[in-house]
Amino acid sequence: MPLAGVKNRRKTDMNAAKIAVTACRIGACGKFGGVSQLLKNLNRMIFACDISWRVKIGDNFQLPHQGLGVVIGPGVEIGDNVLIYQNVTLGGKNNYGEYVTPKIGNNVMIGAGTKILGNVHVGDNVIIGANSVVLSDVQDGYVVAGIPAKVIKKVEPI
Repeated sequence: MPLAGVKNRRKTDMNAAKIAVTACRIGACGKFGGVSQLLKNLNRMIFACDISWRVKIGDNFQLPHQGLGVVIGPGVEIGDNVLIYQNVTLGGKNNYGEYVTPKIGNNVMIGAGTKILGNVHVGDNVIIGANSVVLSDVQDGYVVAGIPAKVIKKVEPI
């Protein structure tokens, strides 16, 4: 079940999320990497966000504020009904020679300025507070916040 605010948000004709999803879907077929890279660069110039076309993005992906300052590195997996506010970084890191990236579940809200780095799994129905730094897994159904992010409370189903 979607979190409050994730479902039924106003949709505009052209926005950063639509361009990112289109680039990822074109890139997934493996034949049009150049077109995907062009769309990624277009997104960066117009909306000031850097979303790799090698990201797996689910349905109803939303970037309020047109994705301003959002950086999503290659290999990140994003589930359905995910809402990401401005200046969020979802990035990989080199873990003893292996490049590891975050995996974001379904029905997740990521607050402004949050950083999620490395081999982190964020479960379903999670809310991450603004300016949090998430370096370890977050179980399904929790609100987390802080540096480093800690559990604040359990999310009640809607």
